[in-house]
Parts: sequence; structure tokens; C-alpha cells
Amino acid sequence: MISQFLKSLFLLLLLSACATQKHVQSNWPAELPPLAYFEAVYAADAQNAREQTLDEYLLWVKRYYLGWELYRRGWMDVTEDLIGQMDDPQKAEHVKEKMFLIGKSVSGEWAKKTKQRKIFTRHVAI
Repeated sequence: MISQFLKSLFLLLLLSACATQKHVQSNWPAELPPLAYFEAVYAADAQNAREQTLDEYLLWVKRYYLGWELYRRGWMDVTEDLIGQMDDPQKAEHVKEKMFLIGKSVSGEWAKKTKQRKIFTRHVAI
């Protein structure tokens, strides 16, 4: 009886995890770098994965790019403000590409929870 209960509980938890993952994927903003990139960054840091769930990590990535209640200007806003000041469309496109690459690298590290991360909020604010 207990064995059957444990099997049922395990299957329920497994299905729940799959549903959560599909929910995260279906709600991933198209303007952000691909979800697979951040999943790979998360998976590569086992220490962080012990302290932070994938969903928590992805939430902080979204906050980095889109802003949130305590800091409304995200990386997307900063990028748009910067390229909006440029007169040369070619330069603006070049800067936008560079900002995309910088944002991808910084957000992947900043969103981690561990104290061993290399980029902290004070770095991002500067």
C-alpha cells in the first residue's frame, strides 16, 4: 500500500515538474536571448542549482532584462535609450548587437543566487 502511494506521489511530482517547465518555456519573452542559453548556464553551475531552482533563476534573468518593482529599468530599457540617442543607424545596430551580447553574459551570471557569482547588483548598477 505504501509502495503504491509513493509511486503515485513520485509520478505526480514528475508531472508537476514537466508542467512547470512547459509553463516557463511558453512564457519566455521573445525579445530575450533563447531560454536554452540560460538553462545551459544554470545547469553548468551545480553549486548554484543546489541553492536556487531553475524557475527562481529564470525569474531573475527576466527581471534583469525587463525590470521589476524595485528597479523598473531593465537591460532592454537601457539598450533602447542608448541606441535611441544615436544618429547613425549602422552604429546603432552595431551597439544593439554588442548590448545583446553583454546583457546575455551579465544576466546569466547576475541571476545566480550563490555568493560565488562574479557579478553583483552593484556592478550592474554602475
